[in-house]
Amino acid sequence: MVFRFSLACALLLVCANAGIAAPLSTVATSEPSLRPQLAEVYVFPALGRPAITTRTTRLQLPLAPGRCAVVSQGNNGAFSHHERSNRYAWDFSMPIGTPVVAAATGRVVPIQTSDSNTNSIVLDHGGGLYTLYAHLDRMHVVGGAIVQAGELIGYSGKDHGLTPHLHFTAVTLWPSLISLRTKLFGTANGGIPRQGTRTCGRSTIASEFGQDSALLRDTFPGIRLDTAPPAHVLLMGRTYRIEGTLNRPNAPVIYQLHTVREGYLLNDNRTTSDDQGHFVLDIDMPPWQQGEAVQQLLFSDPNRMGTGVSAYLIEK
Repeated sequence: MVFRFSLACALLLVCANAGIAAPLSTVATSEPSLRPQLAEVYVFPALGRPAITTRTTRLQLPLAPGRCAVVSQGNNGAFSHHERSNRYAWDFSMPIGTPVVAAATGRVVPIQTSDSNTNSIVLDHGGGLYTLYAHLDRMHVVGGAIVQAGELIGYSGKDHGLTPHLHFTAVTLWPSLISLRTKLFGTANGGIPRQGTRTCGRSTIASEFGQDSALLRDTFPGIRLDTAPPAHVLLMGRTYRIEGTLNRPNAPVIYQLHTVREGYLLNDNRTTSDDQGHFVLDIDMPPWQQGEAVQQLLFSDPNRMGTGVSAYLIEK
């Protein structure tokens, strides 16, 4: 399954201009627990560099209980799972229209479709951890909705030129879209399904959703964020603080919020950085259409606005 970084980046509409990436590795939580370590993912905090401590998030197969599929391509697969955005992905061979479920509780973030990948869903599980479900024939969820672990989110489809399958992976956005080494509950080989093996969904495991992932520290070129609003969901009527440092002092700092469909300018907040380049903006989210797709932009030079980050406006 071909899933290039450029397309993956477009799905989340975040192209972070960050520093050097830290090594990715599977780790166990340091806290004692009587529960077995079913799935472990090294999660980076959204607004900081990788922390010394880690958080354990338990992921299950994206298959309904009793539903089985053969792994047509596993981790580091020679066909297309050799890029950073795909390295730890799985392709599950299944007929078109097979139910696909959430691997953990999370929120549906803004997505795009393309000719090569039909429909795709991305779930935000908080703390900068996302799961990606590609090549769907139909979607069963709407943007901004919170879905529970094991809940139906869509139906499988196919990529052009390939046999029907679901492409699934856990990812982070630091410093770009990177596939994470992951263990899945209820599978053989230590939780890492191997290519050519048949695997089946088990009973749903408990999962909680804390808070939405925030904008990354270096999302916008030339600006370092210390306090930031959520990356993908903004609550109407709420005030968010944006605080950070511009790469030059005494310069304009502009935050804008545009609707994706019509291009309406909903917010145009401005301030000026101080002698050290520091700035603070308090942003009021306007009342608008529930579930409206918007883009956040933060920039200093109107001629170089950088990358917009896609989000949804939802009610409190």
